[in-house]
Parts: sequence; structure tokens; C-alpha cells
Amino acid sequence: MPFEIKKAKNGEHYFVLKADNGEVILQSEMYSSKEKAEAGIASVKMNAKHPGRFIISDAKNGEKYFNLHARNGHIIGTSETYKNANGALSGIHSVMAYCGHEVELTDSAPAPEKPVEEIETKAEEVVAEPKKETKKANAKMSRADLNAMAKKAGVKGAEKLPNKQAVVDAINSK
Repeated sequence: MPFEIKKAKNGEHYFVLKADNGEVILQSEMYSSKEKAEAGIASVKMNAKHPGRFIISDAKNGEKYFNLHARNGHIIGTSETYKNANGALSGIHSVMAYCGHEVELTDSAPAPEKPVEEIETKAEEVVAEPKKETKKANAKMSRADLNAMAKKAGVKGAEKLPNKQAVVDAINSK
């Protein structure tokens, strides 16, 4: 099971979401009881279907990480750090996938101008052996969702860029 509830030394509980390789993708805040941690997991599953609730930020070491926010803005979980925004976007896609959500292109989003396999070329520079579905992750995201992520990552004018790849590149350069 990808979610695990753990008990801290101070008696509080928290949960982690682990990838198949055992790495922690997302960790929660501390909860006063196991039941509240379980409610936190339910909140992650519900909120992970909204890409705009993931916010990518800069860590003190210059790497990127993301927080998943509830509808009220409260942080539900925080990721590990990634070398760049592309890695953080892959982490977001993984959280969504583990929660049973897929991000599809919407009618309002333009189709990618390049084949899906070419959309995430920078992912190969960061991840030693990228999975095919990881490279497709951002191709499945709508332009509006990528623009929202770009805005939250501090990219100005993302909506004016010519295509989704340009938005990903702009996020990656931050």
C-alpha cells in the first residue's frame, strides 16, 4: 500500500506516500491521532485530482519541491526535493496516479505540437531511467494547469508562450 501512517517519537502521527521503489513522494504534517492522519490521507486522495492545488516552490538549496493544498489553502502534504521543476512535475503526476487520478487534455487545451514522447526531453537529463509514463505526464496536463503551475513557480507570462513545451521549459529554467 503506498500510504503508510507512522508514529513520531512525540506520539503524534503522520503519513507518507511512497513510490514503488520505496522513496517518499509526499509527507504530511503531524496529527494528534491516527484517525486524523487517516482523514489526511482521504483529503490527499480527494484534492490530488485538482492540479492547481499543487504548488511548486524553491527549497533553500535551490532545488524544487511541491505542496498539495486543500481547497481552503491548508497544506496537506509536502514532497521531497527535486533537482528542477520537471522532477517536481513528475512527482505531482505520481501523487495523482497513486490516488487514482489521471490528468487528461481538456477541450480548451491545445494539443501538443510535438509527439508525446518528445514533450519531456529534459526529464531524461534529470532521471537516470525515466519511465515512459513519466515523460507523458505533462503532455496529459491541460495548458491551463501548466500555466497555473508556472505562475506558482514564479514564471511570468506563461499564458503567452506558444505551446505547452515552452511552459514546461520556462518552469524548468526557474
